[in-house]
Amino acid sequence: MDKKWTPQEIATLTQKWAAGIPSAVIGTALNRSGDAITAKARHLGLPRRPSPIVRNIDKMADMLSEGDGVSDIAKALRISFPEAMRLFDRIRNELGPQAI
Repeated sequence: MDKKWTPQEIATLTQKWAAGIPSAVIGTALNRSGDAITAKARHLGLPRRPSPIVRNIDKMADMLSEGDGVSDIAKALRISFPEAMRLFDRIRNELGPQAI
């Protein structure tokens, strides 16, 4: 059975969503899953947000163009080195070597 949303929960969701707080973090605060948060945000008509993967790709591309190494970028983005390498490969494949 679905847990009903209170007006206070909806207000908290709306405020935290607008602040850019990740769905999983909002979910923890409201004792709900990140998927439940995303579904309710869509139901409420809140604006979609870009995927964290896309945000990381954009940040990584910027950092690479500034001369930062993959290891430093992984630490800055708080992702594992293998994940940073996958993003690096994706940037190289999609944008070409000139983007690096």
